[in-house]
Amino acid sequence: MRKQSLRQEANLILSSNRGSFRERKYRRYVIYKMINNLFTVGKVPPNWKCIDATHMQLLVKHWHQQKIKPSTMMNYMTIIRKFLRTVGNETTNIDNQSLGIIASRKSHKRVNIPIERWQKIDEPVARLLLNLQIHFGLTLSEAMRLRSDVHVHKDKLWLTRELTFNSMDRCVPFRTDVQTKIIDEFILATDDLSTLIERYGYRSLCFAWNHALKKLRIPVKKSCRYLYAQLMFKELSSTYDKDELTKLLMDEMGLTSRISMWNYFNNK
Repeated sequence: MRKQSLRQEANLILSSNRGSFRERKYRRYVIYKMINNLFTVGKVPPNWKCIDATHMQLLVKHWHQQKIKPSTMMNYMTIIRKFLRTVGNETTNIDNQSLGIIASRKSHKRVNIPIERWQKIDEPVARLLLNLQIHFGLTLSEAMRLRSDVHVHKDKLWLTRELTFNSMDRCVPFRTDVQTKIIDEFILATDDLSTLIERYGYRSLCFAWNHALKKLRIPVKKSCRYLYAQLMFKELSSTYDKDELTKLLMDEMGLTSRISMWNYFNNK
């Protein structure tokens, strides 16, 4: 009888058109599940205002026994807390921490890959993509879409906003003979007119790059542009002070956060 009474009262509140159809459907599912689970644990209150922390603790314990994920429980509790406030129930101590709902967090292991390992890439196209990233600070996408007739200038790369990952112009000066040699190779590979995508095709480029990384057991999602930050910091540290050099490299790499720059310096 109590179970039916709770359902009837819930139906009046859940009849609201607030939210999308999918949200309303999920909200109804959670509240009905709550009622059924309270009945299962033998603790059905006479009405919604009588629900307290004890009811919720039994409910969460039951969910744990059902092996429901903590993240799912958190979603349930967000809906339940809001519903209880709607019916005028201001029960305290039903936050996630008090109920023992703790989200499991995966620890991200830092992958340290020395430049010597990257430089073992020997497939010509993949190696060119690599060099554009580690010697000019380009992203993989920027390296694929670089145009010699637009972006390559006498003493720098001028990366225009339609190319860059953050839609902002930036310049990367040529400082070394290695950079000049790489640009010569790039111009030769693209016939001085096209992008690498136009020359080889996007799928072929991705295949060549991923195959080269897998061959060396480097995660395919691992970016290598952090090497540009490290190489240039080492190269220019005697010319600039640390803060000035950090700002310079942030500009050249299109970064706005010093934390991102710090992560590049520390290979994260």
